[in-house]
Amino acid sequence: MFQIADKRTVSRIINSARQAIVKSFVPDNFGFGHVTREDVIGRHTTTIARELMCGGDSTEAAI
Repeated sequence: MFQIADKRTVSRIINSARQAIVKSFVPDNFGFGHVTREDVIGRHTTTIARELMCGGDSTEAAI
C-alpha cells in the first residue's frame, strides 16, 4: 500500500502514529478532562434534568 517492504518499518510507523494520537488527540477529545463542569452544565444538561434537579429556574445542575 505505501510501498514499504519491511514489516518492521511498517510496525514502527504505525506504533509512532498510535503514540502521537494517544499523546495529543485523546486527552483533548475524550474522557472527563476534555470538558469543563461549566460546559457540561451549560451545553449538555437537558431541560428535563434542570427541571428535576433545580426546579427549572437555575442554571446550576447536580453532576
